[in-house]
Amino acid sequence: MTLVVVSIVIASTLVVNYLKKEEVKRVDILVNAIKFQQEVTTPSL
Repeated sequence: MTLVVVSIVIASTLVVNYLKKEEVKRVDILVNAIKFQQEVTTPSL
């Protein structure tokens, strides 16, 4: 029983960490896309 609980805790921790990393990547992509759009609409000389 204890082993099951421990493995569930470890699994959920790994999943949460993975999702956090993915979320950070998505935010990065979003920020880059916004910057790119701003550069396209107002080209910096």
